Amino acid sequence: MRIIGGYYRSRKIDFPDDANKVRPTKDVVRQAIFNAIGNECNDYIVLDLFSGSGAYAIEAISRGAKRAYAIDNYDLSIKVIRDNIKNLNIKNINIVKSDYMDFLNSANNNNLKFDLIFIDPPYKMDIYMDVLNYLKDNDMLNDNAYIIMETDKHILLKELPDFTMKSYNYKDTNVYIYRSLK
Repeated sequence: MRIIGGYYRSRKIDFPDDANKVRPTKDVVRQAIFNAIGNECNDYIVLDLFSGSGAYAIEAISRGAKRAYAIDNYDLSIKVIRDNIKNLNIKNINIVKSDYMDFLNSANNNNLKFDLIFIDPPYKMDIYMDVLNYLKDNDMLNDNAYIIMETDKHILLKELPDFTMKSYNYKDTNVYIYRSLK
C-alpha cells in the first residue's frame, strides 16, 4: 500500500495483516475519493474512524491537512498506525485507541470540529447514518465539511437538509460522499 498524493506521495505504508479484522482500502479507491473532493486538504482537521493502517489520515496529512485523528480499537491496527507515522516522521496525527462512539462522545465534549471525516467500519456494521446524524446533531462539522463513507454494498442513505450527497462504485466498493452546505 502506498500514499497516492502530496508530500508523502509514493511512500509505502504497512497495514495490519489480519483479513478477519482489517480490510485496507485499495489505492485506486483512495485516489478516486481524493479526486472527488478536490485532492487538497489544506488546513483541514481530519477524523479517520476505524483507521486500520492510518492510510486515510496519512493521505490527508500528505495533502496539507493541519491535524488528523486516527481512531481504532484493535491493538494491531494501533501498532501499525504508530509504526507508519513514525516511519514517515509525521507529528500531527493523534492516534486514539477507542471505540468509535466513545471517541465521538469525547470529541464532542472537547468541542472538536472536523473538515473531513472517513467512516470505513467493518462492513457488517451498519452505523453510517447513526454516525452522520451524531456529527450533524452535535455540531461537530466545520463549514463545507466532507464525510466519506465506504461499504461493500449499495446502501440506501437518506438525503439530508444542508448536505449534498454523491455515490460512486469501484467494483466491490461503494463510496458515499456527503458535503455540508453551511
